[in-house]
Amino acid sequence: MNQVRKKATLSLCAIMKNEGPYLREWLEFHKLVGVERFYLYNNNSTDRTLDIVRPYRENHEVVLTNWPVQNGQQMKAYNHFLQKYKNESKWIAFIDLDEFLFPTEKNDLREILEEFPDVPAIGVNWLIFGTSGYEKKPKGLQIENFTKRAKEDFKANLNFKCIVRSEFTIECMTPHHFVYVNDGVAVSENYEKLSAKVSPQHSVKKLRINHYFTRSMEESLNKIKRGRATVNHKRKIGELKYHDRNEVEDLTIQRYIPKLKKSLAVFEREKDGVTTLEESNSLLTIGNLGKVVLENQILQLTGWIVSLILIPVSGFKVWIGGEEYKDFKQTLGIKSPRIKKARPRLKGAEKARFCLEIPLNKIHRESYQDLLIILIPMLGNFEGSVLIDVFNPSRKVPSEEYISQIDRNGSVDFQSNAFKWLGYLIQRIGLKPTDSILDIGCGIGEVAYGL
Repeated sequence: MNQVRKKATLSLCAIMKNEGPYLREWLEFHKLVGVERFYLYNNNSTDRTLDIVRPYRENHEVVLTNWPVQNGQQMKAYNHFLQKYKNESKWIAFIDLDEFLFPTEKNDLREILEEFPDVPAIGVNWLIFGTSGYEKKPKGLQIENFTKRAKEDFKANLNFKCIVRSEFTIECMTPHHFVYVNDGVAVSENYEKLSAKVSPQHSVKKLRINHYFTRSMEESLNKIKRGRATVNHKRKIGELKYHDRNEVEDLTIQRYIPKLKKSLAVFEREKDGVTTLEESNSLLTIGNLGKVVLENQILQLTGWIVSLILIPVSGFKVWIGGEEYKDFKQTLGIKSPRIKKARPRLKGAEKARFCLEIPLNKIHRESYQDLLIILIPMLGNFEGSVLIDVFNPSRKVPSEEYISQIDRNGSVDFQSNAFKWLGYLIQRIGLKPTDSILDIGCGIGEVAYGL
């Protein structure tokens, strides 16, 4: 019996195999542009794909189906979706994991879909992106690294992928073509009728798909080894070289990067071989980010941190406003008699204070209201409990008089406790910005303030 889910306006259906390195970027990006749910078919992945999607499944953002089919697996997966899940969404986009679907000018796909109330499907043209000169897989986001693409008149760009209306869609024939009720046909963003193969002309004024066909040359070779999802034979190297087009630099998608990095800064903890609390489910550190001061363009962060295991805290990873900062001064192991007095049985409490001095970049120097600060204590290759604060918050805290009525120690502790709870909820239970929280027994509202 199917689980009853709230009907989504826009969902996405895709088949995947060993897409772990970019999977979270792809998921978080499409959440930003309005996708509410993902129906993913796992085709024999041997990387960390299942670990990456686990929190999304727990939050009911991903519906995962194991799909160990070997020949024609993509069309079969799409038809399985249409038979079992299509009525759970008004619109469904069928794209691949190397394709990024987004509005060219507006920010939310659903705004564009409202302009097409009576069509069975909208076909969205490709823009083929090449290696951008990368031989090896670069660090960072693929939408930030791979910026060079083919000219719009490149023949392969006439291909399109479909966003279909569930009530009008019967069957998938190819990854690009579906059968609709009453012999209906998909239309382009300009309302042109589309054939089963390619669009008559290329148009990406409203909608587009950045197709990172090759990524780096190293990843292209891995793509050949992985095989194809539509037929039971592998790609040839000539096909990849043909699609390695880098004539035009296109940064249109990069307007989403700040918000994307902000999402990944909070929820992505799987880089550089780090073992995360999401994996270990253990409390490795205890501490607090106590004071945040901006002086002479230097952000000074002070607080205290103690390791609860044999491995000492060796330093911090620092994220400010969605950007990772690596060039800063940090001093650990400062004497802390007040912490020792408050926690006499805590080993290491006598030298628990730390001080970080961080030169802010120009953007953060000029605009620092509600600046999210995330500190991740590092214990070798392990991450401790995240410390969170917001510098210069616009939301006011309750008055000290009001707080004192329930025996609190002033607004400073109120704010500190609020962000301590927020960090706990994010790291321990995987809280996401889209989640809803019922705060029972809320007291003075510290948790609500942090949220």
